[in-house]
Amino acid sequence: MKRAVALLIALNLILSLGFAALAEEIEVTSFSDVTESDWFYSAVMEMTNGELKLFKGKTEPVGGVGTFEPQTEMSRIEFLVVITRYLCRDELDAAISEPGDTWYTPYYNVALASGIITEASWPYEFLFLSAPIPRLEMAAILVRAASLFGEELPPYIASKGEIPDLEGLAPDNELSVRQAFTMGLLNGYDDGTFRPEVCLTRAEAAMALYNLIKPEARRSVLDR
Repeated sequence: MKRAVALLIALNLILSLGFAALAEEIEVTSFSDVTESDWFYSAVMEMTNGELKLFKGKTEPVGGVGTFEPQTEMSRIEFLVVITRYLCRDELDAAISEPGDTWYTPYYNVALASGIITEASWPYEFLFLSAPIPRLEMAAILVRAASLFGEELPPYIASKGEIPDLEGLAPDNELSVRQAFTMGLLNGYDDGTFRPEVCLTRAEAAMALYNLIKPEARRSVLDR
């Protein structure tokens, strides 16, 4: 039963990320489910149609129009693939696949070697990697990525009082959330909460990458 579930999840991941490998040359000019009035419009279009092209659509485009599925949750491995594409292009180009490797093994190994993730917190287990990524885990990766990108962590870090729903988090997770929030890598919700256990959608993940790559577009805690 577990093997069948794993195979189904694997097929879904291949379909969600793999279409780009089959249709890399097809230009996507817009998405039928992303409009200019959406708060994530600029981030999605920049991440899919800019020079970086870190995100791909979910379906093969027809007449230049595809689908992005902005409200679909993003898995851990999907986000790791995207951020590794950005930070470690040369290392990925030099990565060597071994017999028995999966399609995501090079991304995992490069992310591990570069310090984006640690083996203790990100075990090489398919069911773990294919599960949706919570905001607290994305916060940790974004802070590490910003540091690897040469960005200095701010001397001031948001206090617990500024983020009311951090109770119960492990100290390392709490620190990562406070740092990501302070730097404007991840923002809170309208009610003032951060919701660290909530899993991010593709739209939110695109915005997080946009914030990482374009610091000038962020809204840090000092500006709020």
